[in-house]
Amino acid sequence: PAKWVAKLREVSTSANSAERPVLLRCEMSAGHGGVSGRYERWRQTAFEYAWTVRTAGAG
Repeated sequence: PAKWVAKLREVSTSANSAERPVLLRCEMSAGHGGVSGRYERWRQTAFEYAWTVRTAGAG
């Protein structure tokens, strides 16, 4: 995923990369041994919404 994000940032057509940022979030405690459950999913969804609102300039 990190290489893919780096490539996306490299080929971005935006004149100013701050206008169209690419987010890479690594959850180190996730995976086969990580926690799971509905509260974690809600937390992730809230994070995504907050990032989207902030990136859109509304936050």
